[in-house]
Amino acid sequence: TAFPIKIDEDAKNVFEIFTNIVKSTQELFIPYLGELVAHIWPTLKSPVAFNYAKDLYIALVPIVFMNDKDTFGYAIAYLAVRLNSDPSTVQQQLDKCWLQEDLLVAIERLLACLYENTQQAKKFNQLSIARLDYCLPLFKNIVSHSKCTNEWTTSILNICREYFSAVSTSDPDNHPSLLPRRDLIRLFLDINAVSKSIQVQNDASEMLEKLCELFCTYESDDDIQVLLDNLQSSIPSVRESCVL
Repeated sequence: TAFPIKIDEDAKNVFEIFTNIVKSTQELFIPYLGELVAHIWPTLKSPVAFNYAKDLYIALVPIVFMNDKDTFGYAIAYLAVRLNSDPSTVQQQLDKCWLQEDLLVAIERLLACLYENTQQAKKFNQLSIARLDYCLPLFKNIVSHSKCTNEWTTSILNICREYFSAVSTSDPDNHPSLLPRRDLIRLFLDINAVSKSIQVQNDASEMLEKLCELFCTYESDDDIQVLLDNLQSSIPSVRESCVL
């Protein structure tokens, strides 16, 4: 039993270090938030790391949703965790108050709220790409859900469209270099792949084209590789998106 305990202690120590860094730096941590979220996300699948990863992801809420006075940010966080984690782990480890709402109802409601919230934040110049970074895992899990609808994917595309309209080289919180390029490319290609709607496919292709315009001077080899890889997709609309 000593070996599993040692692994648990090591995981706990690593996540405690990150949690302390996040809590002590607050908004100064925002430029690194996307990278941290990308590394947290796979560990939610691990029974050993689940609680620590969940606590760290939720500890980011006050930084990302700092202007919101209610539980909206936490509702987004817990929905993302529910969608990404093993159902039995979720039932055992999450507070029951976050599990009362039917999952599909919660997705529909929170996507609508998030779109409205995004529009409000933009109106008051409070939009930050950090929030898009934070919500991307939620979007990816919604798109890959077996019950995903055209309405859900359209909401996600509309939310991303609001962020893109706020991108500016003169705004340090919304500079094009901060866009989570590779993950957004994958998201738009995934939407194109799963949707049977020509309109949604066209909208996803349009967003991919807009993204490429925004980051054309900041792209990396990894970003380009994602597009090249998807040129071999079996889905015609995905291949076409990659050569627009």
